[in-house]
Amino acid sequence: MESLLVWGLGLIGLGIVLLSLEFFFPAAGALALTSLVLAFAGIICLFRYDLTWGLTGSLLLLVFGPLALYWGLKIWPNTLVGRKVSGEPTEEEAEAQRLAQLEAQKQARALVGKEGVVVSDLRPVGAVEIDGARVEVIAESTFVPVGARVRVISVNGPSVRVRELR
Repeated sequence: MESLLVWGLGLIGLGIVLLSLEFFFPAAGALALTSLVLAFAGIICLFRYDLTWGLTGSLLLLVFGPLALYWGLKIWPNTLVGRKVSGEPTEEEAEAQRLAQLEAQKQARALVGKEGVVVSDLRPVGAVEIDGARVEVIAESTFVPVGARVRVISVNGPSVRVRELR
């Protein structure tokens, strides 16, 4: 084989590999741009070697370039970079969030039956101080003024319901 043929095929192959690597390494498009330049240089080498090889290389690039792009986009959400960009937590972060939610629910359930003082008017949503902690609550009635005493009657998810003591 002649060197232009080897160079042409090699540059096209390297271009496709670099395009695929763009999805694994955050290079801000530098790898994709480099892969495009390498692929075009490979096509030029193939056309300089022979018209048939040039057309074959172009066809290969037109078929395998989009396939590499499709493959990269398909697996990208499962890569470390894809998860960071999309904001999807890793398994460890998801487990830590789950444990934190369970702990918050446990603490909220412990409020049932406790009494507190209204620190901002409940219309019906506002804040109550219970055991020295400020808690956002929903009042059972439509309005409870500041300074009124309330009791926690239920906790449903993030909603803490209170009833005014008379």
